[in-house]
Amino acid sequence: MRCPKCGSTDCQVFVTNNVKIHSSTKGFGGGKACCGLMMLGPVGVLCGMCGAGKKKTWSEEEQKEYWICQNCGSKFTQIDVKFAPVPVRFYLDNVNEFAEYENDPVVQKFIKNYSEDWRTSVLGDVMIVRQSSDKKFLKHKDSCDEKWFESTPLLFAVEDGTGVIVTGKDIIIDTVRFAFRDISYVVIQAATIYIDTYCIRFSSSDKAEKFLEVLKIILDSDKVHYEKYASYEELLTYLQDIQDKGNTSQAAHFSSQPEYEDFVRNLTEKGLEKVKQERPQHYRNYMQAEQDEKMLRMPALAAYVIQLVFIFLIRIMFAGFWNAVFNIVIWGAILGVVLFFYDSKTGTQFEEEKGRYLPPELLTLITENKLSALQKTGSIRIAELDQYEQLSGMERLQEINDRESFRQKKINLYGLLAVAFICITVFHFLLACR
Repeated sequence: MRCPKCGSTDCQVFVTNNVKIHSSTKGFGGGKACCGLMMLGPVGVLCGMCGAGKKKTWSEEEQKEYWICQNCGSKFTQIDVKFAPVPVRFYLDNVNEFAEYENDPVVQKFIKNYSEDWRTSVLGDVMIVRQSSDKKFLKHKDSCDEKWFESTPLLFAVEDGTGVIVTGKDIIIDTVRFAFRDISYVVIQAATIYIDTYCIRFSSSDKAEKFLEVLKIILDSDKVHYEKYASYEELLTYLQDIQDKGNTSQAAHFSSQPEYEDFVRNLTEKGLEKVKQERPQHYRNYMQAEQDEKMLRMPALAAYVIQLVFIFLIRIMFAGFWNAVFNIVIWGAILGVVLFFYDSKTGTQFEEEKGRYLPPELLTLITENKLSALQKTGSIRIAELDQYEQLSGMERLQEINDRESFRQKKINLYGLLAVAFICITVFHFLLACR
C-alpha cells in the first residue's frame, strides 16, 4: 500500500473491531390499527396497541481496516488511496535519475528549445515543466498505471482544462495514450487541436497556437502532417477521412465534441423547417406523433413509480421494513420488464408511423441528434452533405390521411393502468394483512 501523503510503501495495516449496541422500543402499530378498524370497527383501533412498549436490543460488529505510514505517520484508508494523487517526476527536476534519456533525441530537442519565452507566453500559466502538485494528474490513472509514472519522466503537462501530459515518448489526452510514432495528423481550428481524431480543447486560440508550436518542436515535423482550418466544416471533412487508430476513449473523439453536435442539430433544424414549408401536413403529423409518443410513455412510467411506492408503504406498514424492501426488488424487476416491453413496442410503433412523414435523410439526422454526446456515431459525413440539405427523399413521400384518434389510445391505456394498479395493490394488501 502506498501512502497518499508522502508516497512511501512502508505502511502497516491495522484492523479494528467495534461492537455497537442498538435498542428500540415498539410503539403504536398503525398497520394493525387500520386492519382492526376494517374488521372490528372503531374498537379495532386498539389492535394498534398490541406489542407496544416491547423493547428489542441487538448488537452489531463493525470491522474497519486502515494503514499507518511508517515514514510520515499519516493514517489512511483504502478509499483515501483510491483518490490519492499519482506521484510523478518531471525530467528537468530529475535529470540524474533518468540517464537513459540523456541521448534521447526527443528529450534533447525539448531541452534545447525550452526557454524563458515558454514560461512567459500565453501558455506559461498552464504549462507545467517543473515539479508541481500531484493532484493535477489524478485523471490520468486510467491511461497509465502507477509504475509507468514512476519510470517515465514527464517533459511537461498542460492544465487548461485539457488534461494533457507529454513524456519523452508519449502524449496522453484525457484517457487516450499516443506513442509519438503513432501520431501522423495534427490539425488546429480556432482553440481546438486534434491529434488524429482526438481533441484537445484550450480556453483561447492563442494558447492552442502556442501548444502547437511546442508539439512541432517535440514531434518529427517530417513524419507528422500539420494543417490549420478556418471553418469547422473543413475540419470535419478532414477528420472523417482519417482512419481511426482504434483508441477507445469516446470522450475525446470528434463525434462527442460540441461542434459536431451543433453541426448535426443545425442540419436537423433546417431539414424540419424545409418539410414544414413544403409538406405542412407531414410536418404537423410528425410533431403530433412526437407529442403523442411522450403522452403514452410518461403515464406508464409514472404508474410504475407510484405502484412501487404503494407496494412499499403497504408492506412496511403490515409486514416490516425488510419484507417491503424484498417486495420492492421483486416487483420492481417484474413490472420493469413489463414496462420495458411496453416502451419498446410503443417506440417501434411510433417510429414506423413517423417514418411515413419524413424523408429518410432527415430521420437519420434526427436519430443522430437524439443520441447523447458519447453515443454519437459521427456518421453524418460532409461528403454526403448535399443529400441532407436537399432532402431528395421528400419527393417520394406519399400523400397521407389524418392520423387515427389518439384519444381512444389514451383512454385504453389509462383504463389498463387503473385496473392493473387496483389489482396489484389489493393483492399486496391482502397478503400483508394475512
